[in-house]
Amino acid sequence: KATRSIPIVMASGGDAVALGFVTSLRQPGGNITGITNQSEESTGKRLQLLREMVPKVSRIAFITTPGGKPQLDAAVLAARQLGVQLLDFQADTAEALPAAFEAAVKARAGAVLVGQTTMIFGLRAQIAALALKHRLPSMFVLPASAAAGGLMSYGPNDTEYYRQAAVFVDKLFKGRKPADLPVEQPLKWELVINLKTAKALGITVPPVVLLQAERVIE
Repeated sequence: KATRSIPIVMASGGDAVALGFVTSLRQPGGNITGITNQSEESTGKRLQLLREMVPKVSRIAFITTPGGKPQLDAAVLAARQLGVQLLDFQADTAEALPAAFEAAVKARAGAVLVGQTTMIFGLRAQIAALALKHRLPSMFVLPASAAAGGLMSYGPNDTEYYRQAAVFVDKLFKGRKPADLPVEQPLKWELVINLKTAKALGITVPPVVLLQAERVIE
């Protein structure tokens, strides 16, 4: 007996092609379509902004989960270009995060770049609190993470991101096939700075960074 597959709209934070969700962005070729923010492509920009925020930092910890390797590879390349040392610390559970931060401090990291995975996003408040506890300026992907206490974020606007995904849902309800709907990139990106966290860390936000911010949290 034939079964009908349920169309899926993704809101992925990684390379949808590399992860095997779609054949290509232009021609998904299967039962999945939606939005992918290709966070590894903007990892270099996040690292650059973090370096501008704390220009004297020479070692930056990269906190991610085992599934964040494409972002790690992009971060390693960006760090090399910026002349900073990237230190990789992975955690596969919430319980492993404190040890990852302690290891980062022991390795004399001066800031932390946080990868974007489903687990990381769900634990954003805990990660932000750990970064603050260890006096580490932190850079996240999504604005919700800066709102949760992270120092800064650079990535898609949360609200617009899911509104854009909702358009796909509407098209599928109207009979369109996922294979015929090219995967899209987020339309709106923004730099968010949490001034309350900056104050707690004793950081004066450089004007060159503040001028780039679409939103500040006070």
